Amino acid sequence: MLCGFRKDIEKRLGIKIDKVSGGNSSVWDLIEKDMLPGCINEVRIGEAILLGNETTRYRPIEGAYTDAFKLDAEIIEVKRKNGKPYRIILALGMQDINFKHIKCYNPYLKIIGSSSDHTVMRVARKAVFDDIRVGGVITFRPDYFGVLSLMTSPFVKKIFLDP
Repeated sequence: MLCGFRKDIEKRLGIKIDKVSGGNSSVWDLIEKDMLPGCINEVRIGEAILLGNETTRYRPIEGAYTDAFKLDAEIIEVKRKNGKPYRIILALGMQDINFKHIKCYNPYLKIIGSSSDHTVMRVARKAVFDDIRVGGVITFRPDYFGVLSLMTSPFVKKIFLDP
């Protein structure tokens, strides 16, 4: 249909349309299979490039990096029971990122709440406790909307690594 619209507009109005943007990261499978309609010469593939995901099934794209963005949050408080951490508070909040858009690399830590400037995590009993200390860092993987929030937040320090 899009190719038809282009032809119709060019014919009726006598103008040439140079760019036909026909998709986003969700058309990655079609790109790989060389199945995009011939008139489409531009696609918006931010998530495919930035996070290495095609977005219909959220599968990693072969050869792409899925870990190009990481978020480190400082532990500012540790709550203990019987000498073991059970809750931690991070210097990270909704002003920085919605916690629904990050996933903790440590499977034994779960986000249980967030305020404007803090995030509270539950520590599972099986967690390794050596790293859970004030001043320590918890690392997260942001999704596409998380990257958007982090990159536009004036409260988040960005560090760019040279490959």
